[in-house]
Amino acid sequence: MVVVDDREIRRLTRRRNRAEVDEAILAGVLVIDVRPSAAFMDASVPGTICVPKSRSFTTYFGAIAPAECPVVLLAATEADVRAVALRLHYI
Repeated sequence: MVVVDDREIRRLTRRRNRAEVDEAILAGVLVIDVRPSAAFMDASVPGTICVPKSRSFTTYFGAIAPAECPVVLLAATEADVRAVALRLHYI
């Protein structure tokens, strides 16, 4: 079991602006949009992948993300990012 403290979660979930997200995509970072599929279809950042936050999130994420791949998460709320970041520590 992996234990993640609040300081580590804050580091992993810091806010990024659009320019930083675009730079991450160009650098080969995996950018995952965890919003519902409908929200992704309405407005998304080119180069991102939609993996909605759900019970199956870790299964889908594990199927597409190479091991040790840097990741940026896009979400509607900070709480969503924190919840997904915690799940990723269990993969």
